[in-house]
Amino acid sequence: MGLTKQYLRYAHVGSFNAVGSSNGAVVALDHQTCAVTACENVHFYNFRTGEKVASLSESEKQVTCLRLSHNKQFLAIGYSDGAIRLFNRQAEDQNECIVFMGHKKGVNCLAFSHDGLTLASGGKIYSFLLLKEDTMLIVATSELELYIFDMTWLSGEEGHLPPGDDGPDLKKPKETQKPLDGPQLLGDCENGSDRLIDFYRVYSDDEARKRLSKKLRKAKRKAADSGADEGPSSEDVGKDVTLVFARIGEWRAAAKPKWISFAPSQPAQNDDGVLQYRAFCLFVNNSVESLDVKLNAATNEVVVEKAADLEKMGHRGDVRSMSVASHDSLLATGGGNQVMLWNVETFRAANCLQEEGMDDVTAVLFATGDRHVIAATKGFVTASADKKLKFWGYDLVNEGTQKRLTVREKRVLELQDEALCAAITPDGKFLIVGLLDMTATVFFVDTLKFYLSLYGHSMPVTCCTTSPDNKLVVTGSADKTIKIWGLDFGDCHKSFHAHDEAVSAVLFSPSDEMLVWSAGRDGKWDAVKFEAVQKLDRHTAEMRALAQTSNGNMLLTASHDRSIRGWELTEEIIVLQEEEEVEREKLYEEKLADDEDVVAGETKDTEATVAERKSEHTIIATESIIEAIDIVRKERQVDKDDLEHTPHPLYLAYRSASVDHFVLDVIGKIRASYVDRCLLLLPLSYLGDILQAMAGCVANKYKVELASRIALFLIKMHHCHVTNSVEMVPIVGLLRANLPKGIRQIKDTASFNFAALRLLANEIENSQEIRVFSDLSKIEKKQNKKKKHQQGTNNKKAVLHTLAA
Repeated sequence: MGLTKQYLRYAHVGSFNAVGSSNGAVVALDHQTCAVTACENVHFYNFRTGEKVASLSESEKQVTCLRLSHNKQFLAIGYSDGAIRLFNRQAEDQNECIVFMGHKKGVNCLAFSHDGLTLASGGKIYSFLLLKEDTMLIVATSELELYIFDMTWLSGEEGHLPPGDDGPDLKKPKETQKPLDGPQLLGDCENGSDRLIDFYRVYSDDEARKRLSKKLRKAKRKAADSGADEGPSSEDVGKDVTLVFARIGEWRAAAKPKWISFAPSQPAQNDDGVLQYRAFCLFVNNSVESLDVKLNAATNEVVVEKAADLEKMGHRGDVRSMSVASHDSLLATGGGNQVMLWNVETFRAANCLQEEGMDDVTAVLFATGDRHVIAATKGFVTASADKKLKFWGYDLVNEGTQKRLTVREKRVLELQDEALCAAITPDGKFLIVGLLDMTATVFFVDTLKFYLSLYGHSMPVTCCTTSPDNKLVVTGSADKTIKIWGLDFGDCHKSFHAHDEAVSAVLFSPSDEMLVWSAGRDGKWDAVKFEAVQKLDRHTAEMRALAQTSNGNMLLTASHDRSIRGWELTEEIIVLQEEEEVEREKLYEEKLADDEDVVAGETKDTEATVAERKSEHTIIATESIIEAIDIVRKERQVDKDDLEHTPHPLYLAYRSASVDHFVLDVIGKIRASYVDRCLLLLPLSYLGDILQAMAGCVANKYKVELASRIALFLIKMHHCHVTNSVEMVPIVGLLRANLPKGIRQIKDTASFNFAALRLLANEIENSQEIRVFSDLSKIEKKQNKKKKHQQGTNNKKAVLHTLAA
């Protein structure tokens, strides 16, 4: 029996270059710091120092939106899989979060209520914003208009308010982006390819009343001039949205903006009465800028100035090529008009190289000695669209008293079609060129004579590479396949249909295992046994370039999502059969999470439903409840007089007083946001056991609040089964007898404690002559009135009247 071949796993160790995602968002935390979405991470940047100060990475899915509460305590992050994670920025461990699984697809917008206790999320509506202490709602959809709603909160009532005949249908908006943010000034990023940012002013209540009276007088005067019998009423004029929300200016940016966020701090005011706001803007070209927005409240003039940027933290465009230095400590990346050098150990930018005329870098290469970097742009390539293959040699030229390294054209090879890629075998004997005519041609390097033609692709060859032993050639094509060829006869050893899109790069590992990487979904293949070994799927877009260190310990990948990721070789052994089993389990769990829950007797509500969906965590929690009920069933069958019986180890671990308490303790360990979904996932055969356990807990006054919540939820969801089942009659009777008493006792206890605390506060206030508690809303209103009075006093002018004698 032969030895089994073993492979080592490459593990993700970090990502860099992604400053901000092109479909992400930015949130201002204070005057100098902002949070920006970058792939699956949320980076925190300090614009005073120009550095990244912190990062949050709690999921492998892409971050789609984020929002900061008004009190700056909570940060909500939405992901492409529909998850929402809520972080408490004032907690000791700021990485701990609460997860909400409600959306089936990506979360596009989030909004907090004014008190920070309510979070709203939207899946298809692109953005919405609550203003004026949650009395005004601004909704941005795919339409060319902003919809503004006046909100009235109902207390103690329930009902459904459908959209009006002339109102927008918010159930099917298209996918566009119109972010809004700011306390008194709003910024709106235009749709399409425009680079404009519109600014809107939100008027206060006093300003709105003045504008209403002014417009009403103007409308009545106009009606009188036209000879109308009756002028417009205040209600008709009050429907004009420009009374409280008006466009006052625009600013054209250097790149297309994606999101703008104003700092939550109060704007600075100079001697001329100009208000200066600090805003942070995210652009689609992987850049974030800090802006000073100056507003003249008297004339409504807006002036925007750039305060700082993060230009040197990443490429503005796609990374087209990468090269690792011979000492494996530096990485050179080229893309757009930049060449950047990175530290491979820390993934930090070491230098950013730009030169006039260097517009589109398509290849980079460390020259001999690693002291120079060659950047290839249009017109400087080894294989070009001019059907020529050029050889370049290094040369030193005198430039004054110094010598400068340059390159000179040595040889030129005429090709039969446009060249898309080229590779040379490690021994320097053969040259492989991928052509637009769907073939790869092999030439001798010394004589440039034709040797082999590798044909078999159905679309042009986009990339090629050779094995370390000079015996194999791997080609990737736009037909979504990679092919392995032998250099001895030019025969195709194996063809893999391995990607969903075109293959953009292939690379042989420098090890002796004959492993080849293909860039599409990042796959590693055994070039001898022709089987898939590992998939690296952390990128959210197609791959652009691959690079690997000389010892093979680090693999670097660049993607269209603007991120460069590092993968480190570990000591973990890959077992191919286990990898296939894990992949099947993953597909099964995804399918299980997408299945709809069916509750007997319940019709699906298309307008509103439970804001939760199944996930891996809810499925695991449901299985724990089922396991607990199975244990309880066995424990109840055991004779109480059996002294030799040993309870289940899990039952002993919880140290519950009874089996009923044990069921409630297991459910109590589940996150509160998962409980409702877990109860819906339970089979109907377990309903009676749970209700019986809840009835026992209520009768024993054990966690009455949680037990009553679970019991009422299950009865509501399975009302038809409960009302028509004879077995449920005694259980429902027990709940009916004990639930009101238990809930009433909890309310009495809470009222008694509240009265005792109020009495204690009065005693302290009377004895020490201090106020223990104060109404914060009244204090804020007094402070606002004081500020307005001071502003009015400062704006008063002396008037001198001249009277005739």
